[in-house]
Amino acid sequence: NIFDCIGGECNTGICELRFANGSTVKGACKNGAINGEAIMLYANGNLAYKGNMSENLPNGIGKIVYPDSSKYEGDFLKGKRNGKGKLTQANGSQYTGMWLDNKKQGKGEWKDGDGNTYVGDFAKGDFDGYGKMVEKNGNIITGIWKNNKLNGQATITEKDGHILTGTFINDVINGKGEEIYANGDKYTGEFMNDQKAGRGTYQFKDGKKYTGTFENNLMNGNGIFTWPDGRV
Repeated sequence: NIFDCIGGECNTGICELRFANGSTVKGACKNGAINGEAIMLYANGNLAYKGNMSENLPNGIGKIVYPDSSKYEGDFLKGKRNGKGKLTQANGSQYTGMWLDNKKQGKGEWKDGDGNTYVGDFAKGDFDGYGKMVEKNGNIITGIWKNNKLNGQATITEKDGHILTGTFINDVINGKGEEIYANGDKYTGEFMNDQKAGRGTYQFKDGKKYTGTFENNLMNGNGIFTWPDGRV
């Protein structure tokens, strides 16, 4: 950044610098640059940054206020969010956890402005790894995530008691799984593109049971239907 020294001891001592965009920073100067505790203000006088700096960049622990009023408090390295910190965005969403080069990386907790919460692993800014999502409607989703979607073994537990467990690909269940309904019925078997398809067993709450093939969520094809008293 191009800057001018506008006050103080610019080589060694307390100084004030002004950047080309009109923002100013005051702090401990060494060799013409801020190194140490400093306060930076936007051209309009609002706080831009308060904390430790190195070579005119946030470095160490500090607080930054972005032009849209979003705020970050935590660790910096060479001007980027690195380490542990909390970002509160203008839309009300919050992230508290680990960072790498300005992106969420490692363990953290994310909350949006609508009441949904995710706690778990992040990579390159996305849900990535094991995590738990609690939705504002009371549903709970736990499992393996990739690129912000379920990709791997996961369980979705809805507020009414409906539970779906299995292997997901981009939020869609595929392969073997289990579905427990709020009324007590249960299906164990194969899924394809979010639907029962292939071999499976549907156990009714009243004791009836069907074991056989399914297609498009329906019993379809060869199968055995067993009544509660054991009759087939």
